Amino acid sequence: MASKNSLKLGIYTKQEILPFESQQEFDELKELFIQDFRPNGVTEFSLVHEMTVLAWKKLRLEKIENNFLHGLLKVVETPEEFYAAGFPKRDQIDWLLNDLSALTPAFISKHKDELELARRIRKPEVLAKFLETAQEKHFEFYERLKAAIRNPPRKEGDGIRYIVIHNGLPGYREDAEEVTVSAVDKILSSVIKQSEAVLYVAEHLEKLTQLKELIRDRRLKNFMETSGVVRPYQELSRSFFKVLSELRKQQEWRYQKGPIDVAIEAPALPTSRSRKK
Repeated sequence: MASKNSLKLGIYTKQEILPFESQQEFDELKELFIQDFRPNGVTEFSLVHEMTVLAWKKLRLEKIENNFLHGLLKVVETPEEFYAAGFPKRDQIDWLLNDLSALTPAFISKHKDELELARRIRKPEVLAKFLETAQEKHFEFYERLKAAIRNPPRKEGDGIRYIVIHNGLPGYREDAEEVTVSAVDKILSSVIKQSEAVLYVAEHLEKLTQLKELIRDRRLKNFMETSGVVRPYQELSRSFFKVLSELRKQQEWRYQKGPIDVAIEAPALPTSRSRKK
């Protein structure tokens, strides 16, 4: 049979604790209720235990909700959320809106330089001359052109294979279709559009930062409207106060009943012997 102390400490209530929760914290919570209500007898201890379980479940629900909200607010904003918040939709900016942290000063400066360079060399005669010294003078841009040639941005109906440039860019394969300098112009067009997109987003970073706050507010609003957390929490609260009421009734009954006074007959005092005359 469980002793009074074992019932008080909650040894038989481990099923209330989930694997990631602390039995010690549960027992400490129960001890606080015991100190507050000073239960007496199995019935009152049982009601205190039930109150502890309900309070514990409310705390668990609060932790789950807080963890979910923290995770929800940490998720990077999506392009669709920015557009829904009022940011103008534009081609080739989705990849930037997916990760605004990429827009470092160095990254923006690089795209600004590449945009100016791509615009300047777009004419076929200028491009041909540029490619002769590009590897030495503009190495990063030259490497970017090589990457675009090997893995070009394809659009439906494009059909052009940018594999090799006959006047200097490496990447030739025996089965490759040779592409002239004029074909590189389409790659430069893609480079220009991408760099323009970077600069466009960079110019609107302040607005995007403001929209991030609006997006987070909308996430919280949607969570509050669609979350099923509020109702279970309210149900637990109602159950808690119902049990509390039962405990108070039980204790009031015990106080009214009071201790049973048992009249204890006092022992007769010995009678004094009369003195002999």
